[in-house]
Amino acid sequence: MNCEWNPAARRYTVRILAAMTVYAVVLVGSLTLLRSRELEGPVLWLVASAPALPIFGAIATMGAFVVEMKDEYQRMKLVRAMIVATGLSLSIFTVLGFLENAGAIQADALWAFPVWCGCLGLAQVVGAVLDR
Repeated sequence: MNCEWNPAARRYTVRILAAMTVYAVVLVGSLTLLRSRELEGPVLWLVASAPALPIFGAIATMGAFVVEMKDEYQRMKLVRAMIVATGLSLSIFTVLGFLENAGAIQADALWAFPVWCGCLGLAQVVGAVLDR
């Protein structure tokens, strides 16, 4: 993505910062409740899964950014990077799943979104280098 701040990029930045701020607050609240109280049943499920909701907002924000992008070439580069990130992160978690199934490691699925974001960043860097 180029460095000019177009309206779609501004909206994306505001939305993603809002989603990640809400995530941080909900995560801290959820962890505090889970560690300080003996929760069970539906309340446990609700409190434990609450931090996922802002992540859904972040994913929706990324999708909205793709839709709102005016430059078709920049949009194609971002979608290409998202596809590469999806394939790479699915590959990583497939291997981790097999390793966990064999008892070799304990993998936490909650790392799926951060790993995907890291793969997206890597794919964007590699794409920028290849596009030169």
